[in-house]
Amino acid sequence: MTCFAVQNRARTPADSYSYAMNRTLGGAVVVLAALLLVGCTASGPNSSGSAVSTGAPGSAAGKASVVTDSQALPSDRKVVTTGTVSLTVADPLAAASSATQTVTAAGGRVDSRTEQPATDTTHASATLVLRIPSAKLDATLTTLQRLGRVDNVTLNASDVTTQVKDIDARITALQTSVDRLLGLLSKATTVADMITIESALSERQAELDSLKSQQAYLNDQVSMSTITLELHSEGVVPAGSPDSFWGGIIAGWNALVVAANGFLIVLGVALPWLVVFGLLGGLAWWIVWRSGRKRRAAA
Repeated sequence: MTCFAVQNRARTPADSYSYAMNRTLGGAVVVLAALLLVGCTASGPNSSGSAVSTGAPGSAAGKASVVTDSQALPSDRKVVTTGTVSLTVADPLAAASSATQTVTAAGGRVDSRTEQPATDTTHASATLVLRIPSAKLDATLTTLQRLGRVDNVTLNASDVTTQVKDIDARITALQTSVDRLLGLLSKATTVADMITIESALSERQAELDSLKSQQAYLNDQVSMSTITLELHSEGVVPAGSPDSFWGGIIAGWNALVVAANGFLIVLGVALPWLVVFGLLGGLAWWIVWRSGRKRRAAA
């Protein structure tokens, strides 16, 4: 009976104060845990460039994972390949269409295509920026080179294995941080706690989205090689230098004709301007002469 009476007695001011202190301490613990989690996550991805093994340092599982990673590294390289291929073809526009069909059949795509039809002063040409699956790059380039005469081929390979592994590790750590912050947010009891956790969660989520965009871009660059294909038609071959006295005379005469032709063209362009300036100069001279004559007559 005594215990029953004690358990059901009215709450005193000391009890209310104790309840408020317990609730305040509980909220402070939640906020402190969130801040510690954010700080640990921010320093985690930058502390190491590779993923950490989950096994104990001295365990067999930990040693096996290290050996497997070191052995798989040479065959798991991430390489970005870019290059330029220049061809001389009979019809650049038709060759551009054939190149597009070849790349599409290989599972690639054309990101850019520029065509210049032949005119009276320029030859036809075409330039294509091709995205070719890296696994089929060699076979596709061999097929493209059959379109005409190969003038130049340049290929560049850039190893981004370390960069890819670093981004993957940072994404894993940030995703774990976001999941933990979401769990803490669901347990928050005060508005202040919710605001603090949501601020940290927003920052982590923005960084996570940025890293995922970088990851997608690198994966696209690795899986699809970028090749610029330049297609040109046959140009006019310049005449050789003269190899005899008579050939020198002919070359000199042709040069004289060309120079005279150019002089006549320039003279034809300048003649209307010379006539106009001559008339204006004559008018100005007549005005000056007339004014001087009047002054002398007055004197």
